[in-house]
Amino acid sequence: VYPPPYLGAAAMLYEMGYSYREVCDAVNALVEPQYKMDEETLRNRFVEVGVKLRRPEEAVRMATLRGPRRPPRDTVQMAMAAALVQGDAAVRVKGRTMVEVVLNTPYEAYARAVAKIFEGHGTISLGARKYTENYYEWQLIIRLDLKDWYFLLECKRDMRIPDFMRTDEELRAYLATMLACEGYITWEAANKDRTVNPTTKFLVVPITNTNKQLVDDIRQVLEKRGYHTSVTPVDKPFKQHIDRFGRPFKSKHQLLRVVIYRKDEVYRMLRWLGKIPHPMKECYRIWALRLLTSSINKPLRWSISKAVKDRLDEIIEKSVLIGRKRAERYFYEMQRKIDCGLMRDTRPHRAQTALHT
Repeated sequence: VYPPPYLGAAAMLYEMGYSYREVCDAVNALVEPQYKMDEETLRNRFVEVGVKLRRPEEAVRMATLRGPRRPPRDTVQMAMAAALVQGDAAVRVKGRTMVEVVLNTPYEAYARAVAKIFEGHGTISLGARKYTENYYEWQLIIRLDLKDWYFLLECKRDMRIPDFMRTDEELRAYLATMLACEGYITWEAANKDRTVNPTTKFLVVPITNTNKQLVDDIRQVLEKRGYHTSVTPVDKPFKQHIDRFGRPFKSKHQLLRVVIYRKDEVYRMLRWLGKIPHPMKECYRIWALRLLTSSINKPLRWSISKAVKDRLDEIIEKSVLIGRKRAERYFYEMQRKIDCGLMRDTRPHRAQTALHT
């Protein structure tokens, strides 16, 4: 039986959410051999000293989440999480007490930036996924407490701007995350066919989505704040496409995008949004602001802005290739360790996903 100081430490670890096995492993490493206990003995000792034991479902949740986790910090963080699940990420209930958010992306830095948003609120694991023989990507899995994060399921089901968002700060965080998921910032030549020295036209697309309700909600909320928007179709439904990463897909619904196109409103929008949680799209925002600032009282020639855009396009393409290569190396490194017996394979049967760290 653990001496009093170690028994108190074991009780504290258990109350923090660690399992009997984890508590035994931690305390047994510190005490003399004659004081070591197994999991069943520890449980009985807790009953004797009056430690309140967890219910089985609560024990599973706490053991999986590894310790106490904070609920959503504020409505701004909740708004960012809502935009993430309505955009790039999938969300589902895991067991009875957890909600699981899964993000697949070739951008490693984007996955790590998203993980930073949920740091301290759940179990975060980043690994690699094999989509096809020639395509690998990063997979971020975040497990959160269902009781505190149930609203994510409602946001995914309803596909509209959440009701709890009432301030500009919440809307700004929501739109910045939505742009990171499904939007983009770009600039192109204006009247290129009519002149040999065209000017530059800037565009901000906060969302590109097939859900008309969500697109209309974002368009209306932007127009209430003084922005002129345009909703334009992108691709026709039921047509075979190949995305920029070489993956074939067939669209089943009309893809719509909300576009802000007036130069002064683009400038105001980019300043208002603040930092975008996608490193590459944040680069586009910063450079668009620099170019717009240098051309406040004069037109910006396409010959000047084109070089910047070409360079950014080249960097983003390289970041995709590097991210996919790193994901492939990670995938096969984890597979090698499993084959050599250095790691235990805990994946579902025939899963094409590397273990997570």
